[in-house]
Amino acid sequence: MRSAGIALPRPGAVKRTIETVVQVLPAWVLAVFLGFAATAAVATINSYRQSRRAQLLSSHREELLNDVGLLQTALLGPVATKAGDASVSVAYRPADGPAAGGDFYDVIPLAGDRTALLLGDISGHGREALGQAALVRYTLRTLLADGHGPADAVNRADVILRGELNGHFATVIAAVYDHATCELVYANAGHHPPLTRGAVTESPPVDTCPPLGLGLGISPSERTLGLGDDGVVCFYTDGLEEARCDGKLLGREHVHELLSRAPDDAPALVRRVVADADTVSDDLAVCILAR
Repeated sequence: MRSAGIALPRPGAVKRTIETVVQVLPAWVLAVFLGFAATAAVATINSYRQSRRAQLLSSHREELLNDVGLLQTALLGPVATKAGDASVSVAYRPADGPAAGGDFYDVIPLAGDRTALLLGDISGHGREALGQAALVRYTLRTLLADGHGPADAVNRADVILRGELNGHFATVIAAVYDHATCELVYANAGHHPPLTRGAVTESPPVDTCPPLGLGLGISPSERTLGLGDDGVVCFYTDGLEEARCDGKLLGREHVHELLSRAPDDAPALVRRVVADADTVSDDLAVCILAR
């Protein structure tokens, strides 16, 4: 039984029709049609290539972010949350976008009822910065665990790391907290000085030595902070001050004001900075010691 509907032309008939059209059309019209066809073909090929390239770039970017995420997780693992009768709180947040930075922190229990604290920032971003951050962190960690004081550890690390940072540098604060005396002694190499709140007595300010890795051979001095029952010391990287709101930097005073709302909670401080900022263009790392 023959089905109803429109009968399709046979392939031979289609071929003869095309041949007739080609013979009848003027040469210039045919050339135009062929040009359109060639242009369409090239556009289709380019579109496919661009789509394929975009897929590959997206895949490579995702792989890079996964690798960087794993490295950051390894570098910023869990730390001790107690230092005698004081609490320790840490937090980290990467910058907006795919660029991973070299911020790091560490908390190291020491012999003699003491605890060392580290916080630092490597210049640059990406895998290389993460590797250098690990090198600086574990160099200082080893020196502090071996009994060297903050200034001596920073000075020795500068010698050890000379020529090892591939033209980059590291700003760091190394500190040791004595549980019995409630005194925190720290040395600063090119980093922001800590913020303090509550009952904190401070020795006279000292000059900051240059960052590690510059090879200038300038040794740091030490400063002592005495913590009372509600004393708080906050180490942080420059990403907190350099977060922007309405095109302007938040600044140290704003971060200090935010610290009063969460004096012993580093994750809460980071969340408040992010909430107040329109743009976070650098990593944020915080280490807070509070009694």
